[in-house]
Amino acid sequence: MKNLVSGNNRYIFGIIASVIMFAAIGFISFNKMNDDIEAGNEIERSYEIINTVNNIQNHLKDLGLMRSGLMLTGDLYILEQYPGSDTEIKRSIESLIALTSYDPHYEMDLMVVSRSISQRLLNLKNSINLYKTEKSYSSFQYAYTVVNRPLVKMNNMIFDGIKSREKNNLKNSSAEENKAALSTKILLIAGNVSALLILIYSTLRLKRYNKLILNEIELRKTKEQQLIEKQLEVEKLSNLSPVGIFHLEAGLSFTYANETMTSLTGYENDHLLKMNIVNLIHDEDKERFNKEWKRIPDGNRGFKSEFRIRQKSGKPFYAICEFARQFEGTGKLKGYICSLTDITKLHEYQEELVKYNLLFEGITEGIPDPVMVKDFKGVYEFVNSAAADFIGREREDIIGKTDSDLLSPEVAEEISAKEKIVLSDGISINYELCAVHPDGTLKTFLSTKGVLRNSKNRIIGLFGIARDVTQLKKKEEEISKSLKEKETLLKEIHHRVKNNLQIVASLLRLQSGYVKDPESKKYFLDSQNRIHSMAIIHEKLYGSKSLAEIDLKLYLEQLVSNLVYSLDIDTLKIKIITEIASLNIDLDHAIPVGLIVNEILTNSFKYAFPGEMGGEIIIKAAEDKDIVSISLSDNGVGFPGNTNIKDYDSLGLQLVQTLTESQLSGKLEMKSTGGGGVNFEISFPYHAVSLVE
Repeated sequence: MKNLVSGNNRYIFGIIASVIMFAAIGFISFNKMNDDIEAGNEIERSYEIINTVNNIQNHLKDLGLMRSGLMLTGDLYILEQYPGSDTEIKRSIESLIALTSYDPHYEMDLMVVSRSISQRLLNLKNSINLYKTEKSYSSFQYAYTVVNRPLVKMNNMIFDGIKSREKNNLKNSSAEENKAALSTKILLIAGNVSALLILIYSTLRLKRYNKLILNEIELRKTKEQQLIEKQLEVEKLSNLSPVGIFHLEAGLSFTYANETMTSLTGYENDHLLKMNIVNLIHDEDKERFNKEWKRIPDGNRGFKSEFRIRQKSGKPFYAICEFARQFEGTGKLKGYICSLTDITKLHEYQEELVKYNLLFEGITEGIPDPVMVKDFKGVYEFVNSAAADFIGREREDIIGKTDSDLLSPEVAEEISAKEKIVLSDGISINYELCAVHPDGTLKTFLSTKGVLRNSKNRIIGLFGIARDVTQLKKKEEEISKSLKEKETLLKEIHHRVKNNLQIVASLLRLQSGYVKDPESKKYFLDSQNRIHSMAIIHEKLYGSKSLAEIDLKLYLEQLVSNLVYSLDIDTLKIKIITEIASLNIDLDHAIPVGLIVNEILTNSFKYAFPGEMGGEIIIKAAEDKDIVSISLSDNGVGFPGNTNIKDYDSLGLQLVQTLTESQLSGKLEMKSTGGGGVNFEISFPYHAVSLVE
């Protein structure tokens, strides 16, 4: 009984001890499973943080590749993915801040990262907008690259620190998770063997634990599916890119290539994945590639150079290759993310540009006249040797400077004023420029300035060509002086001819004083009037600006006035009406016209109005289609019989006919008017007739 009690006590004690022991084991196992779950949560959070950081870095690299592709190809289609990447970066930063809020050590780093990435995105946006406007790689683009380098370095340093810390957390959490799982398993096995109660309890706990594991597995599957979808999106974007994008393992063999890469090289994707990048480089460029590759420092994360790539057909093309290194968490080189851009067209354009530049320089150097090209701000971009000689400096000392730096203030200001007109109006102008040559002589240049336009017809600068006309100006002045002397001499000749004719007329007048016969005296008077008509012409030429032509209107009006005075005509009885157009007529035509008008008017004054009879004489002169028409008519007694001039034995009328036909190559018509008078119509060609202003 004692033994039974004792055994019973021991059994009871053992049961109690087992219960206590397994209760402790269950309690410890419960805590270990909680530690396991917490470690799993820590692992999940670390993975999420690392993935978010990688996502930010990848999107930033994508934006950088977009900008590089835009700068190289100028194809705005590359920017279609830009807004999405920009938004994704900002969303990922917000997510990263939320994920790391449990640790205050991240706060300052993420504040710096957030501001620097915002600045990088702003710089990128400004760079793209400026390129859309300018379509060229400007100094701002270079500044963008320089400014972004320290920002990129700082971002990567902070991100690497975050990933390194989270990797350590992963390592520690994994160790804690493994340790907790192992302890749990041992305790559960011991509990299952020792007691059904502990087994049931442990089974319930295990069921709960498995449920958590299944939830975690499901969550990981979801994340993996999202990652696969993201990879497909990236691959799709990669295939849409006009730039060849590929991945190389550490030995430079292909592990991925987008469709553009296969299109550029001509190799199918399966074939390309069996090749090494060196196999694609042209044989003549392989040695240079190997040398440049070996010179890259181990710490350098990138490599960029220009090579010829050999297609499957054997045809080479020029390309820019970029290699960005990838490292594992341990720091070991994992491979390279690379891009390849076909720049064959650019290379051809550059060769053509060099050829045309050489041609342009050859032509301008063969021209003795100064030739220059300036930008929109007046900065010299090109001068030929003649222009450099004119300025008095070497060509390399002129390029990049303005006229204010090189010429006197007066000359620079004059040139600047002319160039402002050219640039503002978009026209070409010619003007004379006086400047002191470096040898000290004052020279005159005939300068031509015009605008330069780009392919979009926008003014981007101006050109100038100057010709030394100093000697021409001197000769022009000499010729002008000589011409003025000859004009003076010719005027003097006309003046003397007029005086001599006046002397002849005076001699005839004096001679007529000794003539008693009225009929003979009449002939002297007619001769005087004829001579006066010629003298008036020389008088008009003497006072005219032109020594070749006179105004027909003024000439005929003075001729009529002289006849009225010479013949002592009563203008109250005989009214004279003139309708004469202002025409310029030369000496060869003016003299016969004056003699014709003199004869016809003299005849009208003497015979049209006998006795006290009065009337009108109408004089008209005009030009139409290079034909000069002169009409002289009166309403007097008219001619008896027919109107054929040849039937009349009159020296004056014969003279009129001869002068019209022989001297003027014209036509003469004599008609009777309705009132009994007579009308003379004279017409002749004169192609040099011009209206007097």
